[in-house]
Amino acid sequence: MNIGRQIKKLRIERDMTQEKLAELLNVSVPAISQWECGKTMPDISQIVPLAGLFKVSTDLLFGLDNMGDNEEIDLILKNLHISKNGNEKSKKEIYDELQNALLRYPNNIKLLLLSLNYGMWFADPQSHLYNADMGKTIYFECIRQANLVISYSKDITEILNTHMKIVTLHSANNNIEEAYKHAEKFPWRCDFTEHTALADIACFEKDFKKEAYHCQQDIGHFYDAVLHSFTRLGETYRKMEKYDDALRIFNLVFTLIKVISVDESIMPVLHWTTHGDVHALVAKTYLAMGDNEKAMDWLEKMVDYDTTARTHFKIYTRSKNAYLPDIKYPYYHWLDGDGAFILVKLNLTEFELLKTEKRFKTLLERTNTMLKQ
Repeated sequence: MNIGRQIKKLRIERDMTQEKLAELLNVSVPAISQWECGKTMPDISQIVPLAGLFKVSTDLLFGLDNMGDNEEIDLILKNLHISKNGNEKSKKEIYDELQNALLRYPNNIKLLLLSLNYGMWFADPQSHLYNADMGKTIYFECIRQANLVISYSKDITEILNTHMKIVTLHSANNNIEEAYKHAEKFPWRCDFTEHTALADIACFEKDFKKEAYHCQQDIGHFYDAVLHSFTRLGETYRKMEKYDDALRIFNLVFTLIKVISVDESIMPVLHWTTHGDVHALVAKTYLAMGDNEKAMDWLEKMVDYDTTARTHFKIYTRSKNAYLPDIKYPYYHWLDGDGAFILVKLNLTEFELLKTEKRFKTLLERTNTMLKQ
């Protein structure tokens, strides 16, 4: 790709007009147009300012591949989370190191996706890590990096996932018009999946074992999506103060879990969704209804379940009678990594009223003891 086409590509990715770029570089609009058409090239004195405006290296500006080879990227990722003295790095330290790595490899998809995941912690005003001074800056940087992923990735799943992140970022930062634009990129049907297509192919090949496997993969994804949507619906009813409807939907979530996860020793309870653990949501609902005792009952159920899951996690094996026996469903795959998440739930502002009660103090002590084991 010549430099003119690269300038045009980078400009469009950043939603920048020729007029705006000309203004920032203090050149004429026709000059920008001629660069992009390949009739002329920027003066050498413009190269570094151009790279700076687009936040890319000069190599990338000239169309050179700055993806980095696999060994280089793997080494960066290997050293990303643990410092030289063996301590685990903070999310901010990891995010900053990713930005440094992206200066060297500005269009590497792995680095961009990881940077986007960490950046969202700091760009979302609802996050407990949000800092107003840097939040907006990181928000705009996340959008820029997300647009790079959409431009460079050839994986439709990565592209759609990135569009979803853009929707979330814009919505959280009250940029609703842009959020709608990206929401419109999604198909209206949920069954347009790779596994649906592969199951079709396997059926015609009469490879029924493979067809069964892809059906299970689809069911697993749909299962997560259905649980998430029902949980979101229950939380929506709670926010509307339709508490009976909220409790009815939350109970349905547990019923669905029992039906699909029959004979599993560990069952998912949506720990990592936007809306949190279902037990905690039921507790919030009862608290809003003024029933502190039932709220405490459900918080205790939450900790009991978490304790059981952690105890069984390391020796967990799939049941042969499970409905989805051929897929590796990641039940509690995060348990080794972020035990503090349950403490975050217990310390939500909604439960502030319970913190002076003896039952809550006992529960908090028990949780801390569990996490230290």
